[in-house]
Amino acid sequence: MILELAGFFISIVFLDKTREVLSFYEYVYQKFLISSAQIDAKMTVHTIEDSFESLLDDIDPSPEILVPTPRVTEWLNAGFKFRKEPNITPQTIAVRLLNGLLLYTPDCKEGNIYLSAEPTSNPYRPLFHLLWIFFAQVLGEFGACFVHAAGLGKDDNGYLFMGPPGGGKSTISSLCSGCKILSDDSPILKASNGSVRIFPSPIHQLPAEQAPGNVIAPFGIPLRGIYFIIRDNVACLRSISRSEALGAILSHGIHYFSCLSPSARAKLFDIFLKLCHTISTSYLHFQLNTRIFSLITRQG
Repeated sequence: MILELAGFFISIVFLDKTREVLSFYEYVYQKFLISSAQIDAKMTVHTIEDSFESLLDDIDPSPEILVPTPRVTEWLNAGFKFRKEPNITPQTIAVRLLNGLLLYTPDCKEGNIYLSAEPTSNPYRPLFHLLWIFFAQVLGEFGACFVHAAGLGKDDNGYLFMGPPGGGKSTISSLCSGCKILSDDSPILKASNGSVRIFPSPIHQLPAEQAPGNVIAPFGIPLRGIYFIIRDNVACLRSISRSEALGAILSHGIHYFSCLSPSARAKLFDIFLKLCHTISTSYLHFQLNTRIFSLITRQG
C-alpha cells in the first residue's frame, strides 16, 4: 500500500496475520492511495506472540508513550523473536500505545509496528493511531505536520481554525459552505520553497461522502490565516500576540509533536515562529449563525 501525503510517498506493508486489516485501511486511505512511486518512507506492520508488559511495566500505556531507546534495546535482548530483527540506532524513535510498539528511524526512513497478539487483547486496536504517529514522524522530518485544526480553502487561499477537541472545528467547517474542506481535524501543513501551504489529510471526522482527497488540492493551498476559535454568544475577531499564538500552536496545535525527533521539532518551531510574524493570527469568537469569512473579511 502506498499513500501520497502532501507530495510525500509512504509505503505500508502488512505482513502475515496483519493482512486481515489491509482492506479496512485501503478503505480508510482510499483517496490517498497510488499504484507506484519512489518511496520517501516505509513502515512494516507485524504481529508477535510476546507481550510488551515488561517494556514499560511501570507506566500506564493507554496514552502514547515515548520509550527510551535503551529500554527498547534491553527488551529486544530479553529473547524476543522477530521475523526480521529491527534496526535500532540512537536516533530510533520508539512509541508504545496499549499493545502496540512503533519503532521508526528517521535516518533510514524505515520503521516497524509490532502488535502483541495476546489471547486476551485486540492486536489491531492501537494500529490506527500508531500509523498516524508514523505519518506525523515522516512529515516532521520534511518540515510538515498534521495541524490540530479545521483546514479550509476559499478563493485559492488556505485558512486554519484551531481549537481543542469539541471546540467547534467541525462546526466551523459546516458553517463555511462553498469552501474546500481539507480536513475538519488534521490538515497537513508543509513549508517548501519559501512558502507554507496546507493539504488534504486522510485524518478527519467527516462522513465518507464528504471526506477530502488529494484531488481537492493536489499541490496544496497557500496559507493566509490562523484563527483560534472560541464558541461564544458574540461573533468577532480579537487580537492575539505573536508569542501567545506560537505558544498555543506548539502546546496543542501540532498532532503528536512530542513523538517527533528533536530535528523535526526544531524545524516545525522555526516554521511556526516565522508564520506568526508573517500571516494573520487572531482569536475568532463565533456563533452557530456566524458567516465566518464575511467576519474575517470585515474585521481582518
